[in-house]
Amino acid sequence: TTELVENSRPMTPTELDDVRRYFIALAGRAEFIVLTGSVPGGVEPTFFRDLLADYPGKVLVDQRGPELAALLPLKPILVKPNREELATTLGMKQRVQADVWAGMVELQRLGAQNVLVTNGPREVRLLTLDGRRTLTPPKMSVVNPIGCGDCLAAGIAYGLAAGMDVTEAVKVGLAAAADNVRQLLPARLDRAWVRDIARTIV
Repeated sequence: TTELVENSRPMTPTELDDVRRYFIALAGRAEFIVLTGSVPGGVEPTFFRDLLADYPGKVLVDQRGPELAALLPLKPILVKPNREELATTLGMKQRVQADVWAGMVELQRLGAQNVLVTNGPREVRLLTLDGRRTLTPPKMSVVNPIGCGDCLAAGIAYGLAAGMDVTEAVKVGLAAAADNVRQLLPARLDRAWVRDIARTIV
């Protein structure tokens, strides 16, 4: 499998105005928003923060660097960097697990309500408002890992929107990512399979 990663082309002022207009119209009907991926060249890192300034619902952020830092004062319900993105966002080195936890605490201090840090197929670290947890993703035979991060974010958002607590929602996200990795095409998820696997995660 070959993965091609390409940055978006720069957007014109007219295109950005269209994004703002459509976003505001749709956000007014949304209870939950997921922000994921990078912004095109030339777009200010505060772009999403400015869009969300008056949004009253829940926001899950799967971004890094200046874009993530700009969103923290809005108190997103959960931010989901991987270890490398956490280090990049905070400008820190992570030699041991204690460094990872310290970075997560800093993101929470800056505004994130809950912080999830992933590390490929290995254990994930979760810092909630009431403590720290380590969760082990299901062991799967890898067919195609593309889209696993997006499926993880989508599963978490689904769980939170359904009223689950953060830990249970993260289990759903991990199960969704596990379902994704075992298939050739991304995000062809089996809801019953995801639900059953989520119950096995400790």
